[in-house]
Amino acid sequence: MLGITTTLLITQQSVEGQAPDHLDQPTVMQDITVEAAPVQAEETGAQPSFLTVIQGKDLERRFTSIPEALSETVGVRVNRFGGLGDFSTISIRGSSSEQVLIYLDGILLNEAQGGGVNIGTIPVSNVESIEIYRGSSPIAFGQTGIGGIVNIKTKSAGGTRSLSAQAQYGSFDTVRLNALFSDKPGRLDYVIGVDESASKNNFKFLDDNGTQYNPSDDVVIRRLNNQFRSLNFVAKVGYDFKPNTRVGGYHNFLNTDKGVPGLGSFQSLHADLKTEEYRTGLELDQRSVLIPELDLHWDFHHIYKMEAFQDRLGEIGVGSQDNENVTEGYEAFLNPDYLLGGNQLLKGSLRVKVERFAPFDRLQQAETATSRRQTVSVGLEDRIVLGNDTFFLVPGFSYDVTDNMFHGESFLTMIGQDTAQPDRQRFLTRQVGTLYRVTDQIEARANIGRYFRPPNFFELFGDRGGTVGNPELLPEEGLNRDIGFKYTRRFSSFIKELELQTAYFDNRVENLILFIQTSQRTSKPENIGRAGITGEELVGRMQLGDHFKISGNYTHQRAVNRSDIPSQAGKILPGRPLHELSGRTEFFTNRWSLFYGYDFTAQNFLDQANQLATKSRSVHNIGISSRLTKSVSMTFEIKNLNDSTIEDIFGFPLPGRSYFLTINGNI
Repeated sequence: MLGITTTLLITQQSVEGQAPDHLDQPTVMQDITVEAAPVQAEETGAQPSFLTVIQGKDLERRFTSIPEALSETVGVRVNRFGGLGDFSTISIRGSSSEQVLIYLDGILLNEAQGGGVNIGTIPVSNVESIEIYRGSSPIAFGQTGIGGIVNIKTKSAGGTRSLSAQAQYGSFDTVRLNALFSDKPGRLDYVIGVDESASKNNFKFLDDNGTQYNPSDDVVIRRLNNQFRSLNFVAKVGYDFKPNTRVGGYHNFLNTDKGVPGLGSFQSLHADLKTEEYRTGLELDQRSVLIPELDLHWDFHHIYKMEAFQDRLGEIGVGSQDNENVTEGYEAFLNPDYLLGGNQLLKGSLRVKVERFAPFDRLQQAETATSRRQTVSVGLEDRIVLGNDTFFLVPGFSYDVTDNMFHGESFLTMIGQDTAQPDRQRFLTRQVGTLYRVTDQIEARANIGRYFRPPNFFELFGDRGGTVGNPELLPEEGLNRDIGFKYTRRFSSFIKELELQTAYFDNRVENLILFIQTSQRTSKPENIGRAGITGEELVGRMQLGDHFKISGNYTHQRAVNRSDIPSQAGKILPGRPLHELSGRTEFFTNRWSLFYGYDFTAQNFLDQANQLATKSRSVHNIGISSRLTKSVSMTFEIKNLNDSTIEDIFGFPLPGRSYFLTINGNI
């Protein structure tokens, strides 16, 4: 993936995790169920973080993806490098994709290799829920991120045997087939799911022929070498030995084969990326261990990932490439919970992770450089309840020790740089949050925390393509602050339910790492100094009568470069638009529903000097869904109805108007 990541970075310039528990059980505010769009419900209780939850059941009847679902969420920006299956990364409140941690069933997907997590390869068909922590996040995850956390949970077995299947077809010869079987015979429960997707992705787009300021030579052409195929298999099994002891296992296999078309005006015809991933986990839950107040949760994970990128003709990046990169990691995780009295819960975290990244150059038949990272994290969080369950105070800290080791023949030595020596880094994360229930309808919450992100291997050591490593990089350090309010009320009148939320955030980043272009086709990561990100978030939803729902959110943010570089100081950081707006409406009966969605994104700068920018855009989506029988439903959707020209990242267009049909069946 390094060859592709190199090109993207040059172009840009730029647990099951332990979800928060109440002291006894989670308390979740009632959601408004909107089949046409992801339901986003704030979790209350002892967790003061700003949290949005997307329920998987509200995505089942749509043709959608995790990137699309997340892009409709307040405070979230998704950068997509094409259509179905293309590279997609997430930014929360103006962060970089490297600063956001992605968990899948408790397994941290962020790798020491770096390059951001490609959320476009995770199928939405077997998702139980998606939690988005904006700003602060629970220490129980084992590692916190400057930019927040996305926690994806896959489906678990219910109380009865069930089989669900789905077939989807749409524009650009897009096909998606998936099935999920689950059962719980006695103490044993298991889930088996498979998802297969494919698309030619040969949508039309406007090619400016490499001359942005000369529209006379613009032409509409099709995207070439953009085909995609993936196979995803997941199996989960659990056994309840007794009421307070449970053992579980998890295995996930992903295989993808993707053409790499490159920039819009300079499409490649032969570059290709193949990926294989294996994720395996074991977990043990023990309640009331030795004493009634102590619970333990153990996790053991193994990850193996192989990426084979081939560009022998030099159509992508710098020079010919034929690389096979292997990432392998092992992780052990312990979460103890101790109930101290009736109003205090101590949540601990101990995490040990070892990663190895071994790139192999098939052109030279040699392993060019092997990198290793070992991380040990110890954390503690105290959840205190005061005032008859009206005031929650949650202080926490995490102490991380990271050891990096790099050896082997390196591209750095070839260009005269010294190979990095083993080094040890220590980080202390501190945070505190409060939640105050003013009335039964009004909540106020506030958080402040200091976070760190060590440079990844890609930033430290570069690759054999267009990125030159920088072993002298300092860790990024962030100070995040936010405050907000929430109003929720049910009515017995025409207005059935009303919910309003608002938040203000102010984040400061020191030693921000950005890629600086050093020549026409190479870049080098540098600590540019400081960045300041401030903004406001608004969320609202309402149900009118028994047949109409409306929801929407608005994000305003200003991400400013505060470095001492004269040409960049005071400029907006690339990829952070000032305004984003998303709205959904649905008219429904017991048998059918008609839904409409609107998304607006303001002008988005592409470079540090703010000389290049995408245009602001509006996208309209409509659809109709019908329940044909008790167990069969059908949905027809038109996406990008107005055929808006979309380009998230310079030179990487997104599809125009497209049509999709979805058929669901349940037994």
